[in-house]
Amino acid sequence: MVRTRVLFDACSFYLQNLVDDQKPETYSKACDFIVSRFSWNNAQYEYILNLLLNTFENERFEEVYLHLFDFYMNSASCEGAIPNEQERKALAIRNLKKGSPAKKDGVAVDSYLYLPLTLTDAGGWFDVSSNKIGYAEQKNQGFTKLKALLMVGVVVIIYLEMFVW
Repeated sequence: MVRTRVLFDACSFYLQNLVDDQKPETYSKACDFIVSRFSWNNAQYEYILNLLLNTFENERFEEVYLHLFDFYMNSASCEGAIPNEQERKALAIRNLKKGSPAKKDGVAVDSYLYLPLTLTDAGGWFDVSSNKIGYAEQKNQGFTKLKALLMVGVVVIIYLEMFVW
């Protein structure tokens, strides 16, 4: 019965039809209820927990994922052990959460990003000005759509390197 559609369908029905508010707090309570019903059988408990973790791993429900991990999975982790997939996801969610301050040696630091880009069509100038970080100043006469596209691409690459990759 563990790997059949019965448990999957029951959880899906409960989460889709019997949860009033579609908020992370409400889903966390619903998950607690579901997990508590399967705590007596180890195989079913692990199946349900993995099912719920997979269900709530998307960005909209990161709080629910962290709740499930913290309450039901975190105690199973060994200090110094290689983190499993769920632990890596939980760490990534915590470290990359929107609004999390940048840290250096565990202490929050001020961080900023300058995008020193001025694209003007008046007079045909294309300008990348310098700033505190030290971007070089560059001016090209003869503004073209190709130059604009290339500079936007450079800005996107800088942004991706600093925040995504």
